[in-house]
Amino acid sequence: MGRFLKLISVPGILISLITNVAAQTGKSGQQTFLFSRIDSANRSYINTAYPPFELTLLDGKSINNSIFEGKVTVLNFWFEDCMPCREEFPNLDAAYHDNMGNPKFQLIGITFDPKEDAARVVKQFDLAFPIGLTGSIEKSQEMNFRNGFPTTIIIGADGRVVYVKLGKINYSRDTNIPNNIYPILKKYLN
Repeated sequence: MGRFLKLISVPGILISLITNVAAQTGKSGQQTFLFSRIDSANRSYINTAYPPFELTLLDGKSINNSIFEGKVTVLNFWFEDCMPCREEFPNLDAAYHDNMGNPKFQLIGITFDPKEDAARVVKQFDLAFPIGLTGSIEKSQEMNFRNGFPTTIIIGADGRVVYVKLGKINYSRDTNIPNNIYPILKKYLN
């Protein structure tokens, strides 16, 4: 918890706190306004090329933008002490297992947590998808367009951003569920 308290002053972490409060209490008018402003800002990234990056996966493999070629990619940004991040892990794992047989699909979780902490979370939640390690909160925020956590970005097979969402996502065939990435993945994987 001490590490988390040190991060509170970092831009974007406050959004995580608001997300956590909103998830537990329901959104107030001010929170709804804030999220609508963030969603509006995030729409400006749609149809733009995802910025260049390099990072190391938990298994030691290095990756960069070349992983996007010909694949629909889900990038999910999280950290160990983020409760909404932990709450969406089952949805991410379901998305991964449901689509992992499709050669045009990949999902990568991305965290600034140290390798040992990330490995512990992977084990605790039995996560099957690869985990990227940025090494710093600054790099994570650069990669997630300065959003808070969790943030999910979906990149089309052409390397262009098709979806950006701050907050918990869902994955369900019930298309009436909010923040559901199922229909987006089906659209871009077909």
